[in-house]
Amino acid sequence: MDSLKEKIVEKAVEWVWQRGADHFTIGELAKALHVSKQTIYKHFASKGELVHQALSYLLGRQQAQLDLIGSLAENVLQEVVWTGDYFSEGWQTVSASFIKDLQRRFPDSLRAYAHIAEIIVQRQLSRGIEEGYFRADVPVSLFASLAYGQYTYAFQAQGYPWTQVPLPAMLTHYYYHFYLGLCTPEGHQALTALLADRAGVGDPDFQASHG
Repeated sequence: MDSLKEKIVEKAVEWVWQRGADHFTIGELAKALHVSKQTIYKHFASKGELVHQALSYLLGRQQAQLDLIGSLAENVLQEVVWTGDYFSEGWQTVSASFIKDLQRRFPDSLRAYAHIAEIIVQRQLSRGIEEGYFRADVPVSLFASLAYGQYTYAFQAQGYPWTQVPLPAMLTHYYYHFYLGLCTPEGHQALTALLADRAGVGDPDFQASHG
């Protein structure tokens, strides 16, 4: 990928994540990059093609980071916590329109995003079972699909109580609740201890749920 094309894709990634895929135009993108619309269209036949490549770029970047986290973590519980830290930072800037716009306009890109998410959850569940931190009776493939479905539910404006809990906090709570619910007693104790100093997780409400 040449430098200008990569610059366009990186800006599109930022705006798709922070605004949603439907909430910017090629003209706005060109203005922000100080290029003409024609320059962007030399590299991408349509906005749809640009969004598709931006999502592929985002997925590749996220998967590389998550694979690195998994390789460096001493066990699955450390991997879960480090992964949670990684996503918690990203969720501070994600648009509520991110998933909804992909569902409506770019379903192929959404399926690709879902596939990567399921692979990561499957890997963590399988590792956790092997290490004895997660219950052996957990149906890995099914729960990986269900986990992603629950994450995407939060982005549905008609179903989520936006005024009660900010989206980043809700996603962080759900992420840790999901894994704590699958732990063995030993895993639950160890993961709760690791989470004790995490912002938004060590608060009284969370401790009351898992103390």
